[in-house]
Amino acid sequence: MELFAYSISDPKISDSLYSETAIISGNMISRRHHMRPLSRLVTSIILAAVFFSPVLITGCAARVSTGYTTHDGYYNDDHVWDGTEVGFYSRWEGETHRNHADFRKRPAAEQKEYFTWRHGQH
Repeated sequence: MELFAYSISDPKISDSLYSETAIISGNMISRRHHMRPLSRLVTSIILAAVFFSPVLITGCAARVSTGYTTHDGYYNDDHVWDGTEVGFYSRWEGETHRNHADFRKRPAAEQKEYFTWRHGQH
């Protein structure tokens, strides 16, 4: 029959608060539990990823919707897709009762319709 007993040693005697003595089948085995350096590194990396992921995700989402230039072949000009153009585009979608879609994924006929409407707004 095996006997299992664990006791936390006195912190005054031991240099570590996490030292323990185990008695297994009458044999005394002393073990000290210390956080390993690799474990600390992994924990730090995971913690950093958790803190920085919202910043990275938000920054990427903002860049996808703005910051590119679209060439209007019908009027032979370029439209910089910034906050102003996004506002016009959203208004056009609402006035023409369209579901929201990325302008670059719209068919050429709808893009031409938007550019015609957009040039009439100035």
